[in-house]
Amino acid sequence: MKQYFRKLMLGLLTGILIFSLCAPASAADEETTIAAGQTDAEKTDNRPLGAVSDMGEHQNNPANSLPAIRDAMLSGAEMIRIPLQQTADGVFVLSAFEDLSIISNTDDAPISEKNWADIQQLRLREGTGGSTLLSDQTLVDLDTALSRYGHRVTFLLDADWEYRDALAQKIIEHELIDRCILVCRAPAKKALAWRDSLEQNLTIMVYEKTNVVFTAQAAVRTVAEAENAYLWLASSNPYGMIFQSYVTEDFAALDGVMVQCTNPNECGQRTDTDLYWEDLASRGYNLIMTDDVRGLNDFIERSDHAREELREVLAETERDWVLPDYSGLAFADYRFRYENALTAAQKAANRESSGFGQCRAAMYDLTQSIEQIVVNDPAFRSGKAGVTVTPGRIAAVVIGAAAFVILEVFIHKHREKKRGKK
Repeated sequence: MKQYFRKLMLGLLTGILIFSLCAPASAADEETTIAAGQTDAEKTDNRPLGAVSDMGEHQNNPANSLPAIRDAMLSGAEMIRIPLQQTADGVFVLSAFEDLSIISNTDDAPISEKNWADIQQLRLREGTGGSTLLSDQTLVDLDTALSRYGHRVTFLLDADWEYRDALAQKIIEHELIDRCILVCRAPAKKALAWRDSLEQNLTIMVYEKTNVVFTAQAAVRTVAEAENAYLWLASSNPYGMIFQSYVTEDFAALDGVMVQCTNPNECGQRTDTDLYWEDLASRGYNLIMTDDVRGLNDFIERSDHAREELREVLAETERDWVLPDYSGLAFADYRFRYENALTAAQKAANRESSGFGQCRAAMYDLTQSIEQIVVNDPAFRSGKAGVTVTPGRIAAVVIGAAAFVILEVFIHKHREKKRGKK
């Protein structure tokens, strides 16, 4: 009786192992039709990648100086963020710091306590401030910057929320409604309600700093419902799979979404390099604030070329290749891989903000999945295709083998126990 029981269990385990190896990797063996209708992967996201300069090109110029703005513009910056402070007499000054001693050779009096006439000739320190070296550049007021470059590049005007009405008036006075974006450091609903109360429909960028997924998700959806509205998502969250699933998947509905690579506390500790531009682009961020505009634009150019190559491969695939229709279990695996690769390739090709690496990887996976089907076609046709090894099947084999060993140990101990009683 024991021998029959043992053989029965051995047979069941063997069947499980064989099924694990031969069953399709997909959840079902039903044929899916990718080309029928428009899938999510085929919907085009028309938001291209763009480089946003932070305070101008300040590697060779003082930050927020006129030469810094000029050089950032000549380097191909799509936008330039200029932080602003207001003097005691109401003049907006280009500066990220309220403390004058950080940006110039003077005392530590705040800008808000000085009149523009008293500080307009102060020489700026080199770089972004803090350097002991002084340049020949002086403090710049907003009116001068807008008059000089406002019609040639898009400015992100970034100041405290209390200055929103005064800055809106400046934009209107300079007739730059289409060239200036006002950063609103306020909750999305509050910022949009204020903007909608104005007679002129300004373009705003809502600044949302949060590590909470649901807060970020709410900001994305609120901004997505408005026209002429961008989102600046600042977070030290590493933008993992939870952000990917609940936040960044909704980015396509936005006019634009920006992340700041110049501040590690606001971009998940990412550095301002190719590696992280690629990562952020793959998640749907299409505006990247950088200190290296030329480098980022080179990455964008390579990404554009890779996307065009991918589109050509997809067009050739649609024109010259047809997925065979075999019913074998082994073929189901290959078909599943091809369908996944095709969906990923369509998604990358139809999103203007897809990065270089994402496009190249999608193209490789698609061509490899097709090649594997072509190479194994004779075996599929004859119904003698060999099994494929997948991580799931390896796990199933390991689990089955472990269960078999446990069963053997149990039977052995049970037998020894019976013998002991005799």
